[in-house]
Amino acid sequence: MQGRFTFKRASMALTLLFGVAVTTKAQNKISQKKEIKSAAISEMIGAHEFIFKAHSEIPLKGKSRHLAGNNEMNIEKNYLISDLPYSGRVFAPTSSPINAGLDFKSSMFTYMDKLEKNGRWEVAIKPKDDNDIQQLLFTIFNNGFATLTASFYLRDAITFKGNIEPDKGSK
Repeated sequence: MQGRFTFKRASMALTLLFGVAVTTKAQNKISQKKEIKSAAISEMIGAHEFIFKAHSEIPLKGKSRHLAGNNEMNIEKNYLISDLPYSGRVFAPTSSPINAGLDFKSSMFTYMDKLEKNGRWEVAIKPKDDNDIQQLLFTIFNNGFATLTASFYLRDAITFKGNIEPDKGSK
């Protein structure tokens, strides 16, 4: 009887030990994937080469809206191409009524990035060849999720939520 009791304890201990080992191995794999993703995000930001893909917009006044289609901003060292919609109040007419969204190209801009203490990145872009855009401020997290807040001189600000990805065309 005592032999069975010891065998039960031993098998339970082995099962528990095996379960802990498998869980630890799985957690290590998840941790490694997170570290790889974080390093890739840091590399994209440092190289000034990434694509922001917006999946929702939040106007200053109004409700959040899901975006369908190809809504993105391509950031490269020497240029910036934006194809994002705009919903909000405009204080003065834009230079092109056809181009009422956040659709523009810029080759003259400043790019400043800063790694915050909590591990997220702040990237500020200020186009010099656009009279309306004051600043484009990205908040980028280690998992690739990002927000973009666009501030203007002649319009209400707008925020986009999305993800950043590597620019596959630049490599």
